[in-house]
Amino acid sequence: MNREGLDAPDEELPAGSWAELLKSAGAIYDRHHQELYAYAYWQLRDPSESEDMVQETFLRLFRSRSAAPPTSVRAFLYAVVRNLILDALRNASAQRRHRSFVIQSSVEGSSAEDPSHTELQRAALAELHRLPDDQRDAVTLKIFGKLTFAQIAEVLSIPEGTAASRYRSAIEKLAERLPSGRGDR
Repeated sequence: MNREGLDAPDEELPAGSWAELLKSAGAIYDRHHQELYAYAYWQLRDPSESEDMVQETFLRLFRSRSAAPPTSVRAFLYAVVRNLILDALRNASAQRRHRSFVIQSSVEGSSAEDPSHTELQRAALAELHRLPDDQRDAVTLKIFGKLTFAQIAEVLSIPEGTAASRYRSAIEKLAERLPSGRGDR
């Protein structure tokens, strides 16, 4: 199925009015669903809950009727899904389930969904979860969301330089903590 504008950057999608944006709904969904699901799944580790978060994200985009459509659809979608995930994790029982799954999968090895994780991948995942929340958010949005620092700044409501700094600090910490592959820890 060839959807007009599917390969155009978000900035080239019709953004003059909500009516024009809604005409591109299928293309927007097709373009962003998979990556938003991967981001949500990485955070929640629950396929059903992740899909629910992504569906709610798209519903909020298309139900939103602010003065003008978002300037970056992608950044808007990531901001919404991130906030939905944070709301879900604030729930005490959801937070306990999330933490125990992450700890269990990091200690025991690979998850049932992806048995191909290597030792380094498991170590990286465990170390990523040990980062401060602000740094972990910057890394996950950059790596898994493939967002620019400007888009990360928009999602997190911080200056672009702060987004870049958090990412750089996180990468430096991960590099210090992870084995180098030369037999050392």
